[in-house]
Amino acid sequence: MEAPFIRYVGDPFVDTGAAVLEHRIGKACEEFLPEDIERQGNELQEIYSQRGWRSILAIHFPNSGWTNPNMGQAKVAAYYKKVLSGFNEDVQQGRFCEYCRRPANTLVDGSTIPLLSNANSMDCGAGGRTGFGVCGYCLFAVQFYPLATLKIEGRALFWWSPDRQWTYLLAGIAVREVNRFLAVSPEGTINPKFPRTQLLRVAREAFTEWSNQPDRIPLRDIIGCRSTNYRTEPEFDELRMPKALFEFWYEAASGYGATYDALVAAAWEAKAPKKNQKGIGKSEWQRRNGLYEALGKAFQADDFGQAIRAAMRYFIRIEGKKVRPGSFGLACLFLERLAGMTKLRIDAIREIADQVSKSSASKKLLTRLFESPTNFTDWLVYAQRTIEKAGEPCFRFDSILAALDMVSEDDSMPRDFWLVRNLIILRALEAVDDSVSQELPEPVLQSAVNDDKEG
Repeated sequence: MEAPFIRYVGDPFVDTGAAVLEHRIGKACEEFLPEDIERQGNELQEIYSQRGWRSILAIHFPNSGWTNPNMGQAKVAAYYKKVLSGFNEDVQQGRFCEYCRRPANTLVDGSTIPLLSNANSMDCGAGGRTGFGVCGYCLFAVQFYPLATLKIEGRALFWWSPDRQWTYLLAGIAVREVNRFLAVSPEGTINPKFPRTQLLRVAREAFTEWSNQPDRIPLRDIIGCRSTNYRTEPEFDELRMPKALFEFWYEAASGYGATYDALVAAAWEAKAPKKNQKGIGKSEWQRRNGLYEALGKAFQADDFGQAIRAAMRYFIRIEGKKVRPGSFGLACLFLERLAGMTKLRIDAIREIADQVSKSSASKKLLTRLFESPTNFTDWLVYAQRTIEKAGEPCFRFDSILAALDMVSEDDSMPRDFWLVRNLIILRALEAVDDSVSQELPEPVLQSAVNDDKEG
């Protein structure tokens, strides 16, 4: 057998398989030896022969030698030979691997590589020819990607990045997740849910691992891949998590780490599962995190800078009439880094909130603001008049326009006025004296679902 030629090719299935192999072998794929490949092929047969893997593999390689219990021994042996040592076979004359451009060893179908149909069907062909040609090495790598894949709501869920270093990091975490899951559910009796929550949970773990590296690799976008390989209608969706999310986490960790961790913890919609003696919770893959769901949904939008504002309700977190220190700064950092809000606008919102909280009429102003979730423009007029009567400097007109993201007073009220109001409340509760806050009513907050109402 020639020296192995497994490598990253820019395809999620092949690359994830290559990364899994790197973790299992303990060296870069360029350094694999023939005996490494042979040993991994033998070990994979043992792993996939375990009962718990059959139902999992059905979404990856249906009607294959891995999953079809009615396939005869001779056909199963031929299948193993094709997918685990196909690089020893003769090449297909005039055909090249659609992944790495090496000479192709075989034409494949959906039983060996996801998202394909019949090997001779035109919809698998490239360059107007039927069939999808692959080399034995890329085919070998694809067989390993399920080891870094969770089965969630009937679909495969795995992580990938165009940057191989991030694919390697993500695959290592995912392999651990799969092993932890199989440890508590070897028969597949637990059905993981909420793919967006699982994607963000692993992304956060990847960030933590990245931040602990002595030599950090450059931040990159990562992609959550969801797929099925059912032969009638295979599916493939991507959820791109931008590097801006990692940059936000990195900046937040330096000054708002505890506050951010607290809001994530509060966003879980079920109690933390009880853990067994190995420290593994049986239902941790079935919990939904509202913040993670909101972020994941936003990242599916073409313009996530607007869609992501729906996640702000998790940052405007008020318990009674108390807020955690740094809540306003964390919320503004999130808006700057991920929602495109300008520093000018944030500074104007802060200026108005501080002016209200320091006013001698702060109790009266905040009471009216807290109790009136609509008619925000009326409150601004009322606040101006009240401050003026108290003999204090009024809001600067430029600050009002900047806070509302308006060029002139002739502009219509912005759709996100609810966010401006909520941020003023958040900042005011940070800045106002405790003696005043104790006498205030609990604030009525608004959310993005109501932003079509005039303020």
